[in-house]
Amino acid sequence: MKPDTENNSISGRIPVVLITKRSHIVKGEKISAYRLSQTVFLEDE
Repeated sequence: MKPDTENNSISGRIPVVLITKRSHIVKGEKISAYRLSQTVFLEDE
């Protein structure tokens, strides 16, 4: 997941949360998820 680039004046990114049953996620892996709020996502099973 790549956060928006405009919301943090220091890094240009905002933290996001992914709710998933996985124990780990490989960098670069594509995930299908529902957006629950601006910063919270729920992985589609």
